[in-house]
Amino acid sequence: MSPRVRAGRRLVVAGAACMGLGAEAAGPFIVEDAAIVEPKACQIETWTRRPREGYENFVVPACNPTGNLEIQLGGARIRTDDEVFAAATVQLKTVFREATAEQWGVGLVVGGARIRNRSGGESGTDLYALIPVTVPLVPDKLTLNLNAGLLRSGPQDTTVGTWGVAADWTPIDRLRITGEAFRLLRPRPYFQVGAFVTLVAERVEVVALYGNGYGDGSAGRWFTVGLQLYSPPFLP
Repeated sequence: MSPRVRAGRRLVVAGAACMGLGAEAAGPFIVEDAAIVEPKACQIETWTRRPREGYENFVVPACNPTGNLEIQLGGARIRTDDEVFAAATVQLKTVFREATAEQWGVGLVVGGARIRNRSGGESGTDLYALIPVTVPLVPDKLTLNLNAGLLRSGPQDTTVGTWGVAADWTPIDRLRITGEAFRLLRPRPYFQVGAFVTLVAERVEVVALYGNGYGDGSAGRWFTVGLQLYSPPFLP
């Protein structure tokens, strides 16, 4: 399985997870896969998320300069009811066993994020680490991704275990449907469902998502739309 297939997944939890923003502060998809950006290539993800109150805008570039180390940096502006946050993130990802259409894969993700409250309230930093496992159930059609990890919350001064599970289904070329459930800081999990549509093969994708927290009703829902751009190898 090409790293491009699941390159959109990012765990950008940040201190916002500790300040009431919950999963809405994370990347367009939360559950990671055992794949990275193509060697010597880069990608840019940008998305906007609309919870019931406020908005969140993200830009997250990533490159693989060495062949087996994806380096991701990101920035965001997040607005809630009456507060504005600026976020900066960094993440490193490597693969120990590459996932293909016929074999399972496993990797390692470590990262951190800093949220600054531009309205003068609480700011904070989170650190995280997780192990992603990718299992092909039906070659080139159905894939399962499993995550287990730890999240260190600076503002709450606590460390919690995290988990995630996601399924990818490709019913036709240029369309991928995804559903995932994941737990971050709070006891109850969140979920997201959505679809990727390929506009230019191996170069341009758009994504649309619906998410919510289990038991949260309409108050917890959010909608996301995003764009993902992939380069050919060009780094020295």
